[in-house]
Amino acid sequence: MEWIEYSQPALLNSMLFTALSPFLWTIIARFEFHTKGISKLFFGHKRAAVALFGAIIFTLNLVRGFAFHEAIEKEPQMDIDSFALDVASYALIMIGQFFVCASVYRLGIVGTYYGDYFGISLFDGPLTCFPFSVCNDPMYWGSTGTFFGYALLGRSPAGIFLTGWVAICYMAAVALESQMLQVIYPKKLE
Repeated sequence: MEWIEYSQPALLNSMLFTALSPFLWTIIARFEFHTKGISKLFFGHKRAAVALFGAIIFTLNLVRGFAFHEAIEKEPQMDIDSFALDVASYALIMIGQFFVCASVYRLGIVGTYYGDYFGISLFDGPLTCFPFSVCNDPMYWGSTGTFFGYALLGRSPAGIFLTGWVAICYMAAVALESQMLQVIYPKKLE
């Protein structure tokens, strides 16, 4: 028995949406930063533009999450009955979501959805307080931990593989965002 069916459409869809989400939001955010194109649609109302952008990101993440769960349901599962694995899975999900929620709390909705790219200055520079003091990009790593928890809970080798893909896609997004942070906050990052 193969542990991962690489030709399974659900797996390929999950990989596509996982890569597409950060790629699209990075391209759109950079487009806004350089052209103010989204803000112009809202006659310069930056917060309304951020709200639209946030809705786009939120929707992309919902689709990505649905595709991930569909993939782990349709792929082969390991036959492991382990209470300890269940506890570890739920712990990863809860810790991951804690980091995501703590990040949103610190950044606020506007900060979470790239308000700085829209010209809304909420901070003097990148945050260094909790949860950002624990790790760089806690929202991305919290999300990755959540995906890993669901993969383990579903006893899904494909889910573990997809979690690795999530991490790779997030690392690419972080590299692109770091470049933009150098442009947006040049003095703070020197």
